[in-house]
Amino acid sequence: MVTHEGKRMTANGTTTIDRYAFGITRAKGMTGRHLKIIFESSHTAEPIVVLSGAWSAGQ
Repeated sequence: MVTHEGKRMTANGTTTIDRYAFGITRAKGMTGRHLKIIFESSHTAEPIVVLSGAWSAGQ
C-alpha cells in the first residue's frame, strides 16, 4: 500500500515466502520453512532548486 500526505509518502507491504519453493532447504533448525517479511518505508520530499542548469536538493 502506498499513501501520501503533503510531502510525505509512505509505502508498506507484507508477504510470506516458502523457502522450499526457492530451493533453500539447508539450515532447517535455523529458521522456519515459511518466512514473513514486513516492509515499511517513509520519505519526505525536499524541493529541488534549479540554479543555472545545475540542481540542488534543499532550499
